[in-house]
Amino acid sequence: MTSQISKPFPDDRLNRQDYANGLIKFIKRLDSGVIAIDGEWGVGKSWLGDRLKRGLDQEGIASTIWIDAFEADWEDDPALSLVAAIANQVGSVNKASWLKKAAPCLARLIPAGAKAVAKAAANAAGFNDEIVDDLSDAIKDESSAYIESRLKDLADRKQALIHLKNLLAEVVGQSTNKKLVVFVDELDRCSPEYAIRFLERLKHLFNIEHVIYILLWNRTQIQAAVETFYGVGSGGQMYLDKFIDFPLHLPLSHISKGTIGPMRSLLESLSGRFNRDERLALDENIYWLDAIATLLSLTARESEHLARWWVMSPNRNTVGLETWLLGFKVKHPNLFADIRDGKEDVHVKVRDILNALSPDDNLKAVVETLVNVHSCYMLNDFDHLDAGTVQFLGGRFAHPRDALPAAIRRLETFY
Repeated sequence: MTSQISKPFPDDRLNRQDYANGLIKFIKRLDSGVIAIDGEWGVGKSWLGDRLKRGLDQEGIASTIWIDAFEADWEDDPALSLVAAIANQVGSVNKASWLKKAAPCLARLIPAGAKAVAKAAANAAGFNDEIVDDLSDAIKDESSAYIESRLKDLADRKQALIHLKNLLAEVVGQSTNKKLVVFVDELDRCSPEYAIRFLERLKHLFNIEHVIYILLWNRTQIQAAVETFYGVGSGGQMYLDKFIDFPLHLPLSHISKGTIGPMRSLLESLSGRFNRDERLALDENIYWLDAIATLLSLTARESEHLARWWVMSPNRNTVGLETWLLGFKVKHPNLFADIRDGKEDVHVKVRDILNALSPDDNLKAVVETLVNVHSCYMLNDFDHLDAGTVQFLGGRFAHPRDALPAAIRRLETFY
């Protein structure tokens, strides 16, 4: 059997398939562990995770589970959602029977009085009312006869932990593929307290042979959550390293550098969502949209915002300048607001951002022109502009300094 996704992703505009195929090969060799795929919001982590899950299902390499951590953020303890997800989505075991076995251990491991939380978690996992009531009754209180009869050989939390891990391993062992891959998405959107508890549950409770976890997250946000929870200076990076076995990074695009920018294919694919006039406007000016998206390192989501905003006003006076300002509004909204408000010192910050870029050869001239534009507004000196910069500013105003305010007014009409 091949270890690749046999059918190309029909909407793979950022060339992620090779990356996914490589991960599938890696997962096939891996027995257990935690993989963390890091990327900023909007870069396409959830999209990649979904396609990767489809590929694993197609290959039959492992059973797969998808957990949206943010949807379960209201729960008292992440262990409940993890147990419910595993029991509900791995379909070769008797769910009700297995949950009854697991409930006493959970009652020993999580805070007392978790009946309502357990019931809500089971409901969210899709169990019928009878199973929900059984689970709720089983976990309701450590002092109940039900739990006492099943905890007589579990002297402390450590024994309960071992017993529950064995039960979880039993679920995995009875699954068709003998290996389980659990995708955890949106953890970086959870409250700091819940995100930390989730990681600690994975480490101490769900570290099981033949189970692989794939976290789709923004590591910077999770690190900030750690420092919020434990205090600044608590070593958020070192803390996360305790939980992650294989840290990976998802770049903005997997398209090789060259004449085509990384966002061009994505931007072209968006044209089908617009009417005829909007599509024509988008197609005619795809160079500038691609160039600005590339220079500002816009994510897939941000590039889509740029395209949607751009077509709202297809008749542009200064295409390059207005596209640059729109892109800047997407990526740096606060700095854009300062430009709009006429704050001269903002041009220093924008120029510094531009000077820090390392553009491809085909975009160096664009960066140079943008540096010239912001430098002349910073210095209020428009007497030494080269012809290319004048043309970029439109070349039709009574004075070049009028170009930027005019572009801002035009954008503010629509945005």
